[in-house]
Amino acid sequence: MPNKEKLRRGEKVISLTDGIIELHNAAGEKFGNERVKNVLERYPGLTPELLLLKIKEEAVKFVHGRDIAFRDAAEVDKMLKEIADDDITISVFEYKGQGSSLQTAGTESGVKLEVPSAIKDDAMTISTL
Repeated sequence: MPNKEKLRRGEKVISLTDGIIELHNAAGEKFGNERVKNVLERYPGLTPELLLLKIKEEAVKFVHGRDIAFRDAAEVDKMLKEIADDDITISVFEYKGQGSSLQTAGTESGVKLEVPSAIKDDAMTISTL
């Protein structure tokens, strides 16, 4: 049975493939869901684009086992591709309220997901399996 959750203005939904979760460091530890969750908790006010970048930065630092001062997002993407054993897709959606569209960020390109105008109480209902 699917779960239904109501999104409130400013809340984010993150969709990702196991490629990011299964990245591993030299000790064989996986990046895992818990580390993604930690990034989300540490940076709750970031835009979808910046949150996506933080997830990728933290994954690269984890795999390399050290802090890295990245020059820009392109460097993060390049390093992530070099360490990936599997495809990695991450999308971050932010609900902006009734009558707006979701602000999104993805690893390939941003897309707009229109929110139906029939949604009430500034909440969006999503279903998950």
